[in-house]
Amino acid sequence: MNDCSIVALSICAESIGIDSENYLWSKIRKDHKTDFPQLINMSNFNKRRRRLHLFIHQVTSFISIELNKS
Repeated sequence: MNDCSIVALSICAESIGIDSENYLWSKIRKDHKTDFPQLINMSNFNKRRRRLHLFIHQVTSFISIELNKS
């Protein structure tokens, strides 16, 4: 899983209101296992997401600004 996928999955989960990593992981494994063939384990995902936190915040801020322009 590359950093872009980590960022995208993190933002998507947040945008649909999933704030529990356990729930997210169980949902992906139960309903979307074939959609994420290179899914890493939850611990590694969380470590990498924490490392990318600043970038994720910048992306979500940019998206928010763009959505509020209309």
